[in-house]
Amino acid sequence: FAGFLAALVLFFCILLFSTFAFATNNFPGETISGSGSVSRSNVGATAETGEPTPNGNAAFQPLNSMWYSWTAASAGTLVVQTCSAAGTTFDTVLGAFTGSAVAALTQIAANDDTTGCAVSVNADFGSRVTLQVVQGTTYRFQVDGYGSATGTFLLQYTFTPAAITVNVTDASATEGGGTAAFTVRLATQPSANTTVTIAADPSGQCTFAPATLTFTTVNFATAQTVTATAINDVVPEGTHSCSPGSITASGSNYSTVTGTPPTLTVVDNDQGLLVNNT
Repeated sequence: FAGFLAALVLFFCILLFSTFAFATNNFPGETISGSGSVSRSNVGATAETGEPTPNGNAAFQPLNSMWYSWTAASAGTLVVQTCSAAGTTFDTVLGAFTGSAVAALTQIAANDDTTGCAVSVNADFGSRVTLQVVQGTTYRFQVDGYGSATGTFLLQYTFTPAAITVNVTDASATEGGGTAAFTVRLATQPSANTTVTIAADPSGQCTFAPATLTFTTVNFATAQTVTATAINDVVPEGTHSCSPGSITASGSNYSTVTGTPPTLTVVDNDQGLLVNNT
């Protein structure tokens, strides 16, 4: 019975090790999504025919690589890193790619010897890449060891969705030259210059200037002001409102992102009899 028990334990250990070590060995590897983390091992992992070498550096041969696939549900910023102070026991290297075949991948980022999630212990074991991702695009991540190093690692991935942030700074404008205002900025860094368009007010009660704003990879988080000017009509309306028809972005990875148009108060300056038809 003792022999049977020992054999059974050995069987489950082998099964556990195989699952743990080889879950992401072959491309396209394990599917991950959103934000989270996985603890894995590259012990016993091997290379595939045509598999790229991280950063084209021969020091990472032979490959003991593990693969992960992540698809962007929306535009935004994705940070992927190995955490040396929280489970990574060897010097990792991290590569990021696009493409659907292991022998036909395009490297878009790579990193070695970054603190990753760590702050002290074996800080240079970590690796980190930051990507500005496009909605619907699948990104491939390769984790390997420097100089054929192997061990366990914690892979952490954090996604921040892209957003157009709108804040009202002056909510009321009076007809006859009065103005209101709101600011616009991007919540995450775009991959290239991004134009935000402020559509005209469908009710014709206000105009907006400027009607387009340009954000770069540098000034994306700096709020830009849009001034709303109340139209000076001759119709007694009482206090009413105006709002942009839409706030949309174009260019870079923000092309599918929209903002929420603010509603601004318009104070009437016309005298007359208001008829309530309700």
